[in-house]
Amino acid sequence: MPEAGVVMYAGVRSSVTSDEAVISVDGDIDLANSDQIADAVSKVIAEHRLATVVFDLESVDFIDSTGLRMLWEIRQTAQEASAILILRSPSDAVSRLLRLTGMHRIFQIEVAD
Repeated sequence: MPEAGVVMYAGVRSSVTSDEAVISVDGDIDLANSDQIADAVSKVIAEHRLATVVFDLESVDFIDSTGLRMLWEIRQTAQEASAILILRSPSDAVSRLLRLTGMHRIFQIEVAD
């Protein structure tokens, strides 16, 4: 049974089913909020036995290097919990940073049709 969309942090929502969590972020991911987002996502991963964590980045307007570090840490946390992290529909800002750093080769990316 899915949880209703839960607001985890300003601009961050989650929806959890039996084996998948979808985390959606709106706005910026930067020094001001990356630690809070990472903590909230890590809590969801720790509280549920998930096969997949989907991080929906379609509405992210800006991401800096602390946001990239946060994505890496969430990937590590998911792997430690035997879950797969998928970056869904990264915005142009996120895609640009992933390509510039070569991280697009590391993350599993799902592009919406």
